[in-house]
Amino acid sequence: MATFADIGWMREINDTEAEKVNELVESLLKKGWQGAPILFHSEWGLVTGSHRFAALQKLYGMLQHAEKFDTETIEQINFVLRETDLAEDVTDIVDDYCKREDIPFDWLPFDDLESVFAGTRIEKYKEEIAEW
Repeated sequence: MATFADIGWMREINDTEAEKVNELVESLLKKGWQGAPILFHSEWGLVTGSHRFAALQKLYGMLQHAEKFDTETIEQINFVLRETDLAEDVTDIVDDYCKREDIPFDWLPFDDLESVFAGTRIEKYKEEIAEW
């Protein structure tokens, strides 16, 4: 598993809706990380989680203006970003799939990932991954 420090350099793979990102920020501040991890390829970047990733980036941006927030909020942001396992490296699974299907990474069926992850350790998250 990985923290934001491991994936912070990546970019979103899908467009995001500001309202949904803001809702996720509020949820992260109140409840911490919930649900499936963001899935990523160590060389190519995100496979899932554009909205959740955008929410994490927004939290990171909030740290740049820490003086505007109370101590409890800053502590929660730091906990989410630095101490929470929120992403999982699926490089091995994705590389195997791409080799088997003879396709490059950017041809992955990002909107229908069942064929990539069925029968793998990631299948346990299938109910939580919208792109499944």
